[in-house]
Amino acid sequence: MKKNVVIVTHALIAADGEAVYGTGSSLENYLKSKEVNYLVIKHPIYGGLPTQVSGRIYNGPFNYKLENLNSQILPLKTLQEMIITLKLIKKYFSKVDIYLGIDPLNALFGILIKKINRIDSIIFYTADYTLKRFDNIFLNFFYHITDRFVIKLANEVWNVSSRITALRIKQGVERQRNFFVPNSPFFHKIKRLTVDQINKHEMVLVTTSPKSTDFSLIFQAIRMLTHKYPDIRLKIIGLANWQETFSREIERLAIKKNIVFHSRMPHKKLLSIFCRSAVGLALYTNQYSWTYFSDSMKARDYLACGLPVIMTDISSTARDIRKSGAGLVISLKKNDLVPTIDKLFNNKNYYRKLRMNAIKLAEKNDIGMILNSRLRL
Repeated sequence: MKKNVVIVTHALIAADGEAVYGTGSSLENYLKSKEVNYLVIKHPIYGGLPTQVSGRIYNGPFNYKLENLNSQILPLKTLQEMIITLKLIKKYFSKVDIYLGIDPLNALFGILIKKINRIDSIIFYTADYTLKRFDNIFLNFFYHITDRFVIKLANEVWNVSSRITALRIKQGVERQRNFFVPNSPFFHKIKRLTVDQINKHEMVLVTTSPKSTDFSLIFQAIRMLTHKYPDIRLKIIGLANWQETFSREIERLAIKKNIVFHSRMPHKKLLSIFCRSAVGLALYTNQYSWTYFSDSMKARDYLACGLPVIMTDISSTARDIRKSGAGLVISLKKNDLVPTIDKLFNNKNYYRKLRMNAIKLAEKNDIGMILNSRLRL
């Protein structure tokens, strides 16, 4: 008999109305390849947008959006999301074998619903964590109380980064329930190119906000490097095409031909662009409090495509990259960025070594292999 699996998450909804590829996306792709019935519920991060529902139930796959029921007021929004989750589960399943809630509220929904509808196993998957989630002290207190409550009652606790995994041990989660499940892609589904086939002076940078990266620093670094590498190119891929946002600065530095902007695209197409590039940039700032405990999805994608990563020592992923020699961890200064890029472009043997290490690290963290181990479907 097929197992019934439910994933409940929150998603960032792009301007076109589609959910941005995130932690729950690889789980959904994994379930598509298995003989299971599944339901994926994606509540919008911001209220006033529809909950998106997809899955495969008995008769085949489906995909639809609910009405815009979510309130802008957080407590009401949370209550509505729990009611929506309960109704959907009761509609499609008499019992759930695996309920996977991404982040505290969605895992809490599963624990509460378990009192009404049969759920055999609850997995709490921490996609991000921070000491200060909300400026409001009461909301922040509720966030941490919920988090602590859920880690005690969940059958398994999954953590997207090694820092969160270590924190869970300190919080009393037993090692046999505590697992590191990073934001990695399916390694064996990616068609990597050889070093001779890639654009050897091309870099890529993915970001969800034009304010989350120090673009001025990067543009200045590229300007300095054009003297040695006239064909240097940076592809910037965001939720939208931000060319107009930076056009004045790019023209002032005379690097228009060296910068290419792309809007959000399907993940498969994104990976194909990475595979043709040489270096991936993940230059995080301290703008967001949760970055310290985060796992860099873009860095994991870069690695799986064979790209050495240049990143700052802010995200938890930097430790893995430094330890594995799969890239270079730098400070956010022009005097660090320029020689680092030059070192990768100018030393073929050194570049090949880092590229090989990047591929080894990505293969070790193949999400398909990890999910096979954890879900045993």
